[in-house]
Amino acid sequence: MTKMKDSPAALSPSVSNRHRWVVLGNPDNRRTRLFQSALQDVGQPAAHIVSYRDLLRGEIDLSEVLAQFAGEPCILRIESPGEDHDIERRMIARGASAEGISPAAALRLRDDQGRVRHVRQWFAGFCSLLKDVEQAIRKFPGISVQNHPAAIRLLFDKPGCHKFLAEHGVSVAPSLPAINSYDALREAMKSVGWSRVFVKLAWGSSSSGVVAFSTVGTRPLAITSLELVRRRGEARFYNNLKLSRYDRESDLRAIFDFLGREGVHVEQWLPKATQGDRNFDLRVVTFAGKACHTVVRTSRSPMTNLHLGNRRGDLSLVRQAAGSRWSIIPALCEQAARTLPDALYVGWDVLVTPGFRRAVILEGNAFGDLLPNLIHEGYSTYGRGIAEVLQGKV
Repeated sequence: MTKMKDSPAALSPSVSNRHRWVVLGNPDNRRTRLFQSALQDVGQPAAHIVSYRDLLRGEIDLSEVLAQFAGEPCILRIESPGEDHDIERRMIARGASAEGISPAAALRLRDDQGRVRHVRQWFAGFCSLLKDVEQAIRKFPGISVQNHPAAIRLLFDKPGCHKFLAEHGVSVAPSLPAINSYDALREAMKSVGWSRVFVKLAWGSSSSGVVAFSTVGTRPLAITSLELVRRRGEARFYNNLKLSRYDRESDLRAIFDFLGREGVHVEQWLPKATQGDRNFDLRVVTFAGKACHTVVRTSRSPMTNLHLGNRRGDLSLVRQAAGSRWSIIPALCEQAARTLPDALYVGWDVLVTPGFRRAVILEGNAFGDLLPNLIHEGYSTYGRGIAEVLQGKV
């Protein structure tokens, strides 16, 4: 789709007021730059950026920043802390416990681009930081938040979010109890009669640590964005834009034992609907409980993430093929969004089975609004989030 500017004309005169914006994020990240651009397009002042790096180093106090804007309309936006090695190791250090590496060892971690390591400890550090952010927000009840830290924490926890949604009657993919090893995975699959599953890092993102695993045929097969590298007898794992296939028992055991130690969520591998000769699923972004921007993600592999070389499909053709059954998609996402009223926006990954007979939520993404050049009702995703604030939805 052609990119459109989010202009002040898109907002009614009664709500085209100025707010102060604070973004907790990485200043040089494209997410932050895109959001700043969207603010400019609707005549809002540039956001004050609070760097994750400065916050983790103790060089800035979020409460002191928020205090500067406490007397005027102010919105806090919490962005993804990813794509920065220094932030990664400081988050790991913050999450240190008796079971992991020490803070000092974490801070000595060298930049090893793409490497997947200490994920459980990273998540512990992120949760700790979110609690501090939550405490800072409580001091200033007049300051609003686009996505509350508690909602972000839940959305990042795949097993926890899956359980939460299921308990609220939202249709989700069938799952297995927690496993911690290759042997435990095989036994759990055997106990329920499943021959195909998706194994995901419990707190990963962007397909990191996701494995499509099948025991159909004569040899088990894992298809994954993880690359297994053996160095000096050590198995290391890296995110790779090219999918790898593993069928040797020693490799499978290394992969799933590693993932099991870090924590995983295991879902039944359900068949996806197709467009042409490609499988597809959907990313649907809800704003203030309403399904808005939708992307069809197509692939010839089990993984549909667009950054893996997959491509966007034709939404109009999908809707045409679905006919009256299309309504189950926005209804499902809006049902899921209602369970998280403290999240202004969520990116929902939705699987549709062939013939649109069934739709399930695969996961929710707290930072799932990064969909460049996608316009819905005149707004980009960032523009829509800003408009919802100006219209009093936060």
